[in-house]
Amino acid sequence: MCIRDSPIGADRYSYSYGDLLGNIFFNGVSKPYGTSYNPGDIIGVFVNLMPLKPPNLLEKKHKDTGEASQVVSNGSFIEYYVNGKSQGIAFNVIYEGEYFAEAALYMHGRVKVNFGPKFAYIPTNHSSFKPYK
Repeated sequence: MCIRDSPIGADRYSYSYGDLLGNIFFNGVSKPYGTSYNPGDIIGVFVNLMPLKPPNLLEKKHKDTGEASQVVSNGSFIEYYVNGKSQGIAFNVIYEGEYFAEAALYMHGRVKVNFGPKFAYIPTNHSSFKPYK
């Protein structure tokens, strides 16, 4: 279960890319990643998720903590772009599950979200790219 009222990337159920330093965040850890970005920049997110495994593989509980074990989705990754330029693969250990797009805004920030199928920049470095319809 995710931590409510916390930044995106504060737990092991979310991943994020921050504007100020260009760092990525996962499980409460910040790491240097790409360029910082500013108002007016276009941030692209390429999420490549492998098909889910059968549910019985996902429902295993850790023997000591009783928490649900997470299964790594081999071949899945998240890559970010700033104004069409890839920042490289940000995360390649992605866990099985369902994910939802989020944006964290501060100080009256605004964001415009485009889920496609028409984009300002198309990722040309992935032959598997297919816009969501």
